[in-house]
Amino acid sequence: MFPIPRVESDGSTTCLFLVHGIRHVTGGRLPQLSPGERLVLQEEPENPINSDAVRVCTRTGQPLGYVPDLLLEHLRVLQRSGPVAVTVEHVNGPEAPAHLRLLARLDGRAPVGYEPMSGPGWETF
Repeated sequence: MFPIPRVESDGSTTCLFLVHGIRHVTGGRLPQLSPGERLVLQEEPENPINSDAVRVCTRTGQPLGYVPDLLLEHLRVLQRSGPVAVTVEHVNGPEAPAHLRLLARLDGRAPVGYEPMSGPGWETF
């Protein structure tokens, strides 16, 4: 399950997401991260699995994982509207499975009338 990001009347939007691919990128071991710590997004057009992939990294550039594919369209809309911020929301310890280890927060501003995860590609039957 993935919650649909909510856009406020002023266009501000926040959404939480689990960083994907931690096991593949870091071997499941994360560096010391603190809630509120700023993370950096890096485009990865050379990614052999998904040329639209966006890597999540520490401020020093250490790769941590990826923005989930389901969130990429939303991220692109926000990036076209202005700056976005990604921060650490919560870090689970090594006892948690790697895919549940890092919860991040995406903040940005959406254009007027934008409805996340809507349109023909999102229709269910």
